[in-house]
Amino acid sequence: MRPLFPRSAADLEMHCSCPDWGLPCKHLAAVCYVLAEEFDRDPFGMLAWRGKDRDELLAALRRIQGSPGRAGVPAERDALEVPAPPLAECLDGFWSPGLSPARLRALATAPNSAAPDLLLRMFPPPPVQVRKQDLADLLAPAYQRLAEPDPEPEEPA
Repeated sequence: MRPLFPRSAADLEMHCSCPDWGLPCKHLAAVCYVLAEEFDRDPFGMLAWRGKDRDELLAALRRIQGSPGRAGVPAERDALEVPAPPLAECLDGFWSPGLSPARLRALATAPNSAAPDLLLRMFPPPPVQVRKQDLADLLAPAYQRLAEPDPEPEEPA
């Protein structure tokens, strides 16, 4: 059985008849960009290239899930079909936060239940020594300090 995605760059075969020696050449790079845009537009196109049918895949996922109302009964709307306008129509507000500045400030000051060193525990830093001390040991107090509430500003006398 052929895997859905390539395991490495060696699984991708690219050939062009142009005289450029670089791989990918500008022609192959352009094809990759066009394919990426097309896969962004319709991700199921990637499945079609690997010989997988969209409806067949969704039916298999429903069988695997096996929840009531899914197996054998058509859903009102596929879970993977999320209605959204095309990106070209959303560019004006693409980088806007979607929340008012006041709401963003409130979220930023909301109490955080996560441990200050959660990132260090989830993604340990590389085993680097800084002045004969582990980087993780140096970063842990910094994370603790950053998690402390800001001190109240002193009133001028």
